[in-house]
Amino acid sequence: MRIIDLCNRNGINPCGGGTCKINENPPYFTCVCPRSSVQVNNSFCATPKYCDAQFPCPPESYCKNGNCECNPGYQWLSLPPLPLYDASVLRNRQSCK
Repeated sequence: MRIIDLCNRNGINPCGGGTCKINENPPYFTCVCPRSSVQVNNSFCATPKYCDAQFPCPPESYCKNGNCECNPGYQWLSLPPLPLYDASVLRNRQSCK
């Protein structure tokens, strides 16, 4: 079986800030993420402020270009401690105050 190198397809790293490793099982790659991000579905590395439909922003913030931004007049009080161990930290972020 020939494995397609999805880690370097079109010059784009699917892991974002992580290291892409080819393997023999779908999706045929795994992301090794730095301590400052969390692995999501073995297929990409997300920072603590990452947002999308699966990981919405906490109250008093909004999603802009894939990152949570605090509403005007608000600021992040804290982010999850490092290292991030699983994607649940993205669902349980504190709101901006």
